[in-house]
Amino acid sequence: MRGRRIQWLVMMACGLSVAWAHAQNLQPNHDFSDPDNPLRGWNYDYEWTGNRNYVGNAERLSVLPHEGGRRNVLQIMGLGDVGSKVESKLLPFEEGVTYRARVNLRGGPYRVYFAGYSWRRNVTPHDNPTLAELRPVYRSRAVAQTARNWQSIELEIPGIEPTELSLRHLRQVDFVTVYLWALRMTHVEEVRITRH
Repeated sequence: MRGRRIQWLVMMACGLSVAWAHAQNLQPNHDFSDPDNPLRGWNYDYEWTGNRNYVGNAERLSVLPHEGGRRNVLQIMGLGDVGSKVESKLLPFEEGVTYRARVNLRGGPYRVYFAGYSWRRNVTPHDNPTLAELRPVYRSRAVAQTARNWQSIELEIPGIEPTELSLRHLRQVDFVTVYLWALRMTHVEEVRITRH
């Protein structure tokens, strides 16, 4: 009986891996390989915020042709105790849908999570929002760590067992991003975001 249970678990894990591999990646330029603009499709310029910690954020990001045996790697340089950040494109959030992210990275300390946004009260909703037109209303559980070697981390919202408080905050969300923040130098190879 135990052997069959293990066999069933292995088959389920393989099935989920295959489903994950074939799901469409929602993040354009997920591997920073656009030859004209390696950061196309990413939110990284926070001048508009006026927040002195992130006004120069764009200058602390670069895409290296090769790093640690990988190609087209985003390098995030931290800034003292403040850090630097980058977010995926804004993705329309649909209640009842599970969003998953897989991020290949190393360095840190870093923090990666789903950020949820809703329209600012004075903005009429439209088809092409910017972060400046939205307000943060949700943050998923974060993966916060330091990794000397390349690793793949995975996130999911609403998560396996979301709390009532978490679900209440998610009901306010119109858009989500995968939010990457780094205190010290961090390298990102690829970000994969899927809907299930």
